[in-house]
Amino acid sequence: MEVSVPASPSRLAGLRQAVRADLRGVSDEVTDDVVLALNEAATNAVLHGSSGGQPIQVVVHINNDWVEASVLDHGPQPPPDVPAESDELRAGGRGLWLLGRLVR
Repeated sequence: MEVSVPASPSRLAGLRQAVRADLRGVSDEVTDDVVLALNEAATNAVLHGSSGGQPIQVVVHINNDWVEASVLDHGPQPPPDVPAESDELRAGGRGLWLLGRLVR
């Protein structure tokens, strides 16, 4: 699956549905993790990475028991160090931390 998505939060629900449909046949646990991880990455791309409203590109490849997914935007690189733990609870700001826990 390769798709270009307009850089709008309103398009994320459709992206999640498309990815879930593409992962039919993959275990529910893996599908849930991939959909959540892609949603976090796509949300970051829409909110922080889509320069001038350029669309984001999402690619999902399934090869036997391996799922490879990527999200490409046209913005700045994310910070290199994302703290593993934080005492500060706040809304937002946990997307990259969550991605690090879901995928390897």
